[in-house]
Amino acid sequence: MRILFVFGFPPKIGGHYKSALAILKTLSYNGHELYVAAPTWPETGLKMFAPARCIITSVSQLSYYYPFFNLFAAFRIIRECRTNRIDVIHAQDFRCSPPCFLAALLLKKAFVYTKAGGPVNENFPPQNVETVFYSQELVDGMTRRYNISKDNISLIKARIDLSCFGQATVTQLFLRKYGLPIARKKIVMAMRLAKQKRPWLKAILGLAMKMNSQKAYADIVVAGDGPLFPDLLKEVDRINAKSVNGRFLHLIGPVFDIEEMNQLYNYADLVVGHGRGILEAMACGKTVVVLGEKGQGEVVHQGNINEVAECNFSGRHLRNKAISHGELPTLIFDLLKDDDTLQTLGIFSQHYIKTQMDAEIGARQLVGVYDKALIRDNSWKAFLKWYTKVSFNALSASLKYRLGLS
Repeated sequence: MRILFVFGFPPKIGGHYKSALAILKTLSYNGHELYVAAPTWPETGLKMFAPARCIITSVSQLSYYYPFFNLFAAFRIIRECRTNRIDVIHAQDFRCSPPCFLAALLLKKAFVYTKAGGPVNENFPPQNVETVFYSQELVDGMTRRYNISKDNISLIKARIDLSCFGQATVTQLFLRKYGLPIARKKIVMAMRLAKQKRPWLKAILGLAMKMNSQKAYADIVVAGDGPLFPDLLKEVDRINAKSVNGRFLHLIGPVFDIEEMNQLYNYADLVVGHGRGILEAMACGKTVVVLGEKGQGEVVHQGNINEVAECNFSGRHLRNKAISHGELPTLIFDLLKDDDTLQTLGIFSQHYIKTQMDAEIGARQLVGVYDKALIRDNSWKAFLKWYTKVSFNALSASLKYRLGLS
């Protein structure tokens, strides 16, 4: 099968791209021919997608802000499809979905749309189109809010590349490169340092300050890059300056190499965060604590794994729990004191990923979605109805923002 994956944003380090890459690699190794289009390709994106053995192309029109203008990207997508005899056009995000859907209609090709993560919002998929969601939260929310038929929806959770993430030896070269200590217990968080991640970063800083005040020392390592990096570095320096036991909070910047990312998780005794990062850590046999938007934390274990997974490991399930952010330090301190519990939870973590989240499983499920899309007739009526509504939603949201109403 020849498949064109399309991204509406330049690929970079992040959970959505790494999930797509895991599926791409598996499809490629199973004999499918893969083509990937995006507005532009930064060096990190090119390096990241190289193992998938896919043909990469740039479609600059995809960078036009939705709505209206990025529809012109449909003509470039059509050219790619004709040149490479594409069977399925797979839109990987909402921004690229209108030109992809239009190209599929004009060419009478199969069309699939993925909404990978995030809460339910105004960006909903078209009716009568094969749609992939990564969480039950999105399946339930989208069907309830937009009356989308469940016959058109596929839940595909399995997206961890076990050839990249698993138990491994941590090398001295890696430790020296990032200046990592080894004497104490180690807590790791890996996260994009974007503004929307501020609540989770605030939680880890709060943990560090509590640890400092109680002199309950472990080393906390935060990996990531983004707009918040300069401000976070100042906070890290301020907290370390008050430590009587030396530097214990470490901001190491981005870790772009996947092998090094795997070593970072293996280096940890405990991993905290949310989203794909804790899934990768679980693949390495690590105990993980999922963080909520208000700084709450909960250990992931057999008793709560289904509700954690239902919200895509985002921590949104904690909205409905009476857990205070003030309980997080005690939870962490108690875990770090109990090696037997860390080991038991680590064994559970690795078993769960191998049996439920292996990208091999997800790739097989996705081929089934493609088979359904190949026999489905896409409708101009459905496209025009959907596009008119989402365009109105986008214009309305933009107007409210400009008027200061949102």
